[in-house]
Amino acid sequence: MNLISINNYNMASSNAKASIDMNTKQFLEALYSNAEGYISLWGKSTKKTCFIDVSNIDTIIDTAMSVKNDIYFGVNLGSKPKSEGRFTAEDITTIPALYVDIDIAGPNHKSKNLPADMNQALTFINELPIEPSIIVSSGSGLHCYYIFKEPWKLEPPEERLQAQSISKGWQNYIRSRTKWNIDSTYDLPRVLRIPGTFNCKNPEIPVEVTVLSSNDNRYNQSDFSQYIAEVVKVEKRDRFKRNPSDGPAKLAIDNCKFLQACRDHAAELSESQWVAMITNVARCSDGPEIVHELSKSYPGYTEQETTNKIYHCLNDMQAQTCGYIQESLGFKMCPDGGCGVKAPCSWALSTNKVRRTNDGTKLEAIEDFDKPVPDGFFDADIPPKEFFDGSGKFVPPQLAEYIMATNTLAYDHGSLFIYQNGVYIPIDFTKIKQICIDLLGKDYRDSRGTEVARYIQTSKLSDENFFEGATEFLNVKNGLVNFRDHEIKLLPHTSDYHSEIQIPVVYDKNAKCPNILKFFNDVLPNGCQEFIEELFGYFLVTSTVIQKAFLLYSGGESGKSIFLDLVGRFVGDNNTSHESLQDLSENKFRKASLVGKLVNVFADIPSRSIEDSSIFKTLTGGDWITAEKKGEKPFKFRNTAKLIFSCNELPRSKDHSHGFFRRWIVITFPNQFPPGSPQRDPFIINKITTAEELSGLLNLSINGLRRLFKRGHFLEPEILAQNLEKYKLSNDSVSLFLAECCEEKTGNIETKSFIYNRYSDFCKCNGLHPVSSIKFNKKLLEVFPNAKEYRTKETRNWLNIVVIN
Repeated sequence: MNLISINNYNMASSNAKASIDMNTKQFLEALYSNAEGYISLWGKSTKKTCFIDVSNIDTIIDTAMSVKNDIYFGVNLGSKPKSEGRFTAEDITTIPALYVDIDIAGPNHKSKNLPADMNQALTFINELPIEPSIIVSSGSGLHCYYIFKEPWKLEPPEERLQAQSISKGWQNYIRSRTKWNIDSTYDLPRVLRIPGTFNCKNPEIPVEVTVLSSNDNRYNQSDFSQYIAEVVKVEKRDRFKRNPSDGPAKLAIDNCKFLQACRDHAAELSESQWVAMITNVARCSDGPEIVHELSKSYPGYTEQETTNKIYHCLNDMQAQTCGYIQESLGFKMCPDGGCGVKAPCSWALSTNKVRRTNDGTKLEAIEDFDKPVPDGFFDADIPPKEFFDGSGKFVPPQLAEYIMATNTLAYDHGSLFIYQNGVYIPIDFTKIKQICIDLLGKDYRDSRGTEVARYIQTSKLSDENFFEGATEFLNVKNGLVNFRDHEIKLLPHTSDYHSEIQIPVVYDKNAKCPNILKFFNDVLPNGCQEFIEELFGYFLVTSTVIQKAFLLYSGGESGKSIFLDLVGRFVGDNNTSHESLQDLSENKFRKASLVGKLVNVFADIPSRSIEDSSIFKTLTGGDWITAEKKGEKPFKFRNTAKLIFSCNELPRSKDHSHGFFRRWIVITFPNQFPPGSPQRDPFIINKITTAEELSGLLNLSINGLRRLFKRGHFLEPEILAQNLEKYKLSNDSVSLFLAECCEEKTGNIETKSFIYNRYSDFCKCNGLHPVSSIKFNKKLLEVFPNAKEYRTKETRNWLNIVVIN
């Protein structure tokens, strides 16, 4: 193994931070190579969570090191930051690795059944069939990371369950190889300690979290399968425990129409319906036997497959609930108001909820439950036979043509779209496969879904700019708003209007938004009301003809984050991307996330310099731009996302041109609302994002949009022009130096070298890039027209200038 030790870290050393950064950075870059998403950081002392784009490794390190003691990170990534709380399993979208936490005996752990020391634990790890990619000493144990060759992106919800199952299975395998207590850390939002920080379980003796070893081993998920299967075989006899009070399956079947339907129509069940039956019946005292009996008519029944399915349903699944059976499986024979139980198996397992006679032995019959279940008890239809030929062979084009004939599909900027609920939404192979599952039911195979998806994608492939002309209406939740005519009208949705964007707000011409107006009045400078209405109106359209980007600037606790949250909820999550300006300029894959969006919102933009402004100008100018997704062909698109960022420190730019600055509108938030302030309302975001408030904001925004398009530019109050001038000045190092450090003084002489050297020092202290002495002298004459060049035999000087600071 390749040792990456950080044991030599010394808190008193002047280069300690550089040493930590280097090694922590190696760890994070190895773990998150090619990964996209947001990492969560949680501090034990602060009890607060923050979310940082995983591409901003330096920011992650700086944030972690600012806390340093008992700081944890979420190994798995979410697609976007949360406004409050930690990530939940539903938030996780990317898994970079499997991980195992092995505690070591010591005063920090109560359990006695642990490895005696680190050497014993490492010896055990080295004997495992799969070697960890990275081993970290947490200060009281070991964290082993098994990094994937490619980050595992979780698409449908089922993949989260699969990922958790694999993680749990691998930990169970390790647990099966020893008698030690191994922590269960397979939950997706799991947090672990960051190398370079300190474990302060014993505050008197903080212990550094260190990377012990790393290598280049990277794995596929399938590499763990055989070992997970081994432990399943070993544990099969013991894992599911029955209670002595569990009743027979007859109690459940006699009282549940769904289970009766599964009994009477086994040959017609889809796999999802069959599995739902097993999760309930198998839990009864005679469950496995009855499951086999009920499944014999199920197509493709084998004793071994059904036995395996019973084991899986008992050990890895919960009993499917009545709500799931009705809502997700489409079962429509349940009594109105339900039966009083949460799941069918409750009739056999719960002594409190089953209906029994007074002697407690005989089940009371429910009215009509003794009648046979008729055909058509599920909403889903049986798959059409025309998807197969006469010999029973599946014909992919026939199913593909059926899907295309029964759905409105489109293709643009490298993606397929389907028209649903008034808008075209993107679909990938996974979603096409889900349609195939719904149509084929028990006849579905993944290979069949893949063939159908490829056929549809090839058939719909087109160079046509399908969504290019969707500018006439605003697509809202309850229709299309014709905002361009003299009289605003609401029209019904139609697939003939090619819109991939729908605002998740109901149009109600009578709606008002008093709470939003009060919020704007509290946080914004005076005189901004009409501008803000035009701004939110501009967010509603795909046009970027105004060619403006927006920068929210102030200190903390000023309302910027609430303002951005309001923008996101008004426009909708599906219509919002979250990329920093620097990443859009520097990372070729980031631009693709802007496709089909109305706004790109990024809070706390990094203050580092914008090295290349050409992408910014293209994105705000409505020009064609090339983008690409990882592993896919590049494509062209016109950006529709308005760029809006917030910052506590204005970002520097190497571009000082008029073409750069004219595109910015800088909005200051002059007031602060610290905790405990009477003006601070912790529930303000809930008050300003009700359906009524957002509908009222929509009305104001439509009026603002009409004014904006008629005028052709924003009605900017004077304060915004002043803000822009300050931003220009902060990026012009010469003007900033002359304004802060020099003044005119008749008769005073300063050498040119002295003034320029002071200017260079000024730039160094403030993180600015100095210009050449020629450009500096030219600018000085523009700022101080009374300055005169004055030469002696020894020096070149400036006359009438004095350096004051």
